[in-house]
Amino acid sequence: MIRTFVAVDIPESESLRNFLGRLKDSGSRLSVPRAEGVHVTLKFLGDIPEASVEKISEILREIATSFMQFEVEIKGSGCFPNPRNPRVLWAGLQDNGQLVELARRVDESMVRIGFEPEKRAFTPHITIARVKSPKDIDKAMNILREFEDESFGSFKVIDIRLKKSTLTPSGALYEDLSVLKLSETV
Repeated sequence: MIRTFVAVDIPESESLRNFLGRLKDSGSRLSVPRAEGVHVTLKFLGDIPEASVEKISEILREIATSFMQFEVEIKGSGCFPNPRNPRVLWAGLQDNGQLVELARRVDESMVRIGFEPEKRAFTPHITIARVKSPKDIDKAMNILREFEDESFGSFKVIDIRLKKSTLTPSGALYEDLSVLKLSETV
C-alpha cells in the first residue's frame, strides 16, 4: 500500500521561501514544509494498492485533458480552524474558481471508483505550517498577521499530479507517480 493524494505543485518563490523561513525560525512549535514540497491538495486518497496507480492516473488524465490551464495568485495568510486555536497555517490561493472546479471534478471521479467523498467544502490554500504545540504560538501568529495581505506572486497551473507521500521523522517526502498536463486549448 502507498499513501497518495492528488495535487497541484506550487513553484518556489523568494517571497514564499522567506515566509516559510520566518515561520520556521519563529520559536513557535511548528512543522514547516520545505519550499520545494509546497502544494495544494485537491484530494487526499490515503493508502492505495500500487496496482491502482495506473487506473487513477488514467482517470486524472481524462480530467486534465478537458481542463484549461489557468493562473493563480498566492495571496494572504490565515489559519484553520480559527486564530484562538490554530492547527494549520495557510497561504491563500486566488483565481476565478478554477481550483474549486478542478477539486470537484477530481473528487467526483474518485468517488465513482470507490473513494469517500470530501466532507468539507474545498478551500483553495497551501499549508505553510502545522502547529505541533500551542506553546509560543503567538510568535507565529504575529508573523501570520504581518503577511495577511501579502501577495507571494502568481503562477500558471499547467498540470495535476498523483503523488506518493512517505512520512518520516523529519517530515513528509513526496514523489510524483504521474504528472497529467492540463489542456492549452479547449
